[in-house]
Amino acid sequence: MSDKFGRDVVIFTQALQLPAGERAAFLDRACAGDEDLRRNVEALLRAHERVGDFLETPPLASGLEAETDDGTTKKKRNSGLDNDGFDHE
Repeated sequence: MSDKFGRDVVIFTQALQLPAGERAAFLDRACAGDEDLRRNVEALLRAHERVGDFLETPPLASGLEAETDDGTTKKKRNSGLDNDGFDHE
């Protein structure tokens, strides 16, 4: 890992702890005129914002329901114990 990459990550992590409105002033100080460093940190921040809470909630945490052939709905589970993944209780 290069020194610059390490600085990118440290500054990015620190910036995440701040309210969005305070980040520009923080980056002014932390990057101290290093435009490449600032661009890299800003790119990391933008990527983090786009991802949002994507990985915070497991995909099947809320349970998915699907309609069966007879018109009833069954809740899909994430156990992997049943070939079709549906709760047949």
